[in-house]
Order: sequence, then C-alpha cells, then structure tokens
Amino acid sequence: SIYNLTATLEKDKMYSLVANGIVSASGYEPAVGFEIHVYDMAMDVAPEGKTHVMVFHGSTDAPAVDVVETMAPAGTILDNFMYGSFSGYLELTTMDYILDVRDETGATTVASYSAPLKTLALEQTALLVVASGFLDPSNNSDGESFGLYAVLPSGGDMVELPRAEETPIMRIPTFESKIYPNPFKDRISIESEQPLKQIHVFDLTGRLVYTDRLNDVNNKVLPVSDLDPGNYVIRLSDIDNRTSSKTLYKL
Repeated sequence: SIYNLTATLEKDKMYSLVANGIVSASGYEPAVGFEIHVYDMAMDVAPEGKTHVMVFHGSTDAPAVDVVETMAPAGTILDNFMYGSFSGYLELTTMDYILDVRDETGATTVASYSAPLKTLALEQTALLVVASGFLDPSNNSDGESFGLYAVLPSGGDMVELPRAEETPIMRIPTFESKIYPNPFKDRISIESEQPLKQIHVFDLTGRLVYTDRLNDVNNKVLPVSDLDPGNYVIRLSDIDNRTSSKTLYKL
C-alpha cells in the first residue's frame, strides 16, 4: 500500500477523485507526497448553452498560477490558483476559448491552450480539466512536461488540450436544427430547415458510434437503443457542407 483513504460516499451524490503527487523518495523536486484529492459536488451535465468546467492544479513543481481567457476575452477566470486545489465549476457559455496559464503575478505566460468547447460540441457538458506534468522535467526524472488534460463525464482516456500556437481553432459554418429529446432512451429525433446530407454520432472520446448518409431529407429519427448510457455528440451536415451539432445524454 502506498496510500490509504477512508471516505464515506453519500447516496445520489457525485464525486470527482484525482490521484496526484510523487510516490518516489528521490528524483523529484519538490517531492510532493502522493494523495487522492476528493471533490464531493461533481456534475456531468450543464444547462443549455453552457459548459461547466472545473480545474484541478496537479503540477507539483508549478507555483500558484492565474488562468486568463484571451479570446472572448473573459479575462482572469482563476486567480492565484494553488497546487492541490479544485476550482469549483466555472459556468461558461459554450464558445471556443484560448487559455493563458500565467504565474501568480499575471505578468509571465507559461503556456497558452485551446479550449474549443463550441467546436467540439460540448454544450450541456460538465468536465474536469487537470493541470499535470512538470514545468521543469529535467529536475523531475525527465517526466512529462506541463499540460492541461480534460476528463469527460463519459469516461475514457484523458484528452490533452492542444497548445494554442500549434492547433488553431477551425471555424465551421453552421445552421440551426432541432435534435431531441434530451436525455434520450431509444431514439433521437432530428428536424432541420436545411436538407440534410449526413449524420454522425460520436461518444465524447471522439469515437464514431453511428453514421447515416441521407438523400436531402429534413427530418430523421435515429434508432439508438443499443448505445451505452452517457453523453453523445450528434453532428449534422447539410447539402452546403454546413454543420449543426448538439450534445445529448443517453439514459
């Protein structure tokens, strides 16, 4: 055993647990001890038009940081955010953002990251973003470099947020549609003013779980009873190659 945790989990309550810190007795500076951090007000969905994002600071050699959004711009969204802390949920409008991670003075930018919430159709989703890795890997057994990683409520691998300068956000022409109900059980109904060409359904790890090519129809019912419970992104394409998408939850 390297760590022991005694916790009482309450019925009908959601939790986020982050295992973090250093197990080795040497080779790391600072050697912050291993711990399981518990947040007892976790969520997996957000209201329409919103994405809820909670951040956990898990980079052992990073000081307290500021997180500044520079695209909207929303300004400073986290101030003097310290190691081992959960931010609580940030109630964000579902847009594409650029996040600067800065030192606690706000003067020096450590790195900038893309957070394309709208492009990735993360409306009505609550997710956890973990800051992990080392600012100075050479002083920490050549471990992974500092980065931001998204944890989606559907589970699966953590998703690394790209550096803003490496992966520009693609702007995609869109159109309006109705995709319902939310949550759904056995079927999804689609109504569009634009003739539709194709439908894709992804789970939130990006895996394609359903596809259908259409012959310029405006309405469609998808039989999806075989999908596992969780969040899914439904993405439509019309005959002019515009897109419409929504995140729905399968009961």
